[in-house]
Amino acid sequence: MSSTHAVLIGGSAWSFEPLKTLLSGLPKDLDAAVFVAIHIDPNAERKLVDVLQKYCDMPMKYPVDEEYYLPSIVYVAPPGYHMLLSYRKVWIFPANFVYMPKPNIDLMFQSAANEFGNLAIAIILSGNGTDGAIGLKAIKAKGGMTIVQSLDSAKAKRMPEAAIETGSVDFILPPEVISDAIQRF
Repeated sequence: MSSTHAVLIGGSAWSFEPLKTLLSGLPKDLDAAVFVAIHIDPNAERKLVDVLQKYCDMPMKYPVDEEYYLPSIVYVAPPGYHMLLSYRKVWIFPANFVYMPKPNIDLMFQSAANEFGNLAIAIILSGNGTDGAIGLKAIKAKGGMTIVQSLDSAKAKRMPEAAIETGSVDFILPPEVISDAIQRF
């Protein structure tokens, strides 16, 4: 199990604004690796990192397969790829499964539950569908912290609702205070 803390953020295209707000509240010396999986068109150009970097003081990047992760860096799943965490590395593989959100938040969260255990913080932001709920439950079962964007602040409520329905959510917060909860953890 990794000795590094991990912040894992999942959402859909509806979570772009809350993600910017959350990232802008994180310090550049955060003692955690940050991993982001946002459902976007797999054919989209790789510009998400460039856009989000304007709101984040930490370096941000698309990881390469089998790259060792480090604290104080934000790793964003590339469009059309899934991201797993294991053996202190980020693993990237093409999202060829037709009936699975891309990138898949549950896959990332479940791998992080095994990799980080109680050092993981799982966050579900605005989005449609139920992706992330199963993985969030896995992180909670390993003693990690779980946060869901408040429904009144979410443009698309189904992903936060699905996470809440698991009974495994520690905090339901608006985006502007999530970064404070992360830093307290």
